[in-house]
Amino acid sequence: MKLSSDGLEPGGREVAAATLTRLLALTADNAADMKVTSLYLYADDEFGKDLSFRDAATELGLEKSLNGDSLTLVAEQWTSYAGK
Repeated sequence: MKLSSDGLEPGGREVAAATLTRLLALTADNAADMKVTSLYLYADDEFGKDLSFRDAATELGLEKSLNGDSLTLVAEQWTSYAGK
């Protein structure tokens, strides 16, 4: 996904925890209906440069789901975000 600077932490290379929370809520709301079992998230800025989920995932307690700067989750890990 492409993110604008509004969804990043100051400094511009880290996705903000609030942005990650919104992304997880959006996908969780639809995951059950679509029978999604896993989610792989990676992000680029508007110029195509890689962004990191590392700080946001750590802040949300999802650090074990990090794969480099991206995030890999199974449905059970993000369904609690539904409706937020």
